[in-house]
Amino acid sequence: MRRPHVYERTAPRARSEATPQAARPAEVSRWISRSLPHMIDEARAAGLDRLADALEVARAEAETVVGQPGMVVER
Repeated sequence: MRRPHVYERTAPRARSEATPQAARPAEVSRWISRSLPHMIDEARAAGLDRLADALEVARAEAETVVGQPGMVVER
């Protein structure tokens, strides 16, 4: 039996591994919009209001990307 070439041994096996995160903007944006509310609450509790405001802007931007038509999430 021949030994597989280096590329063959390291090639992604699953579809999700084959598509890098950067190629899935809707999925990444959805993850960000779900993660930020907790961070915003933590920032406000720590007295970091300017940081919390910036995180709210980022969350709003992430939600606009998720809501764009034609953005299909691969599973």
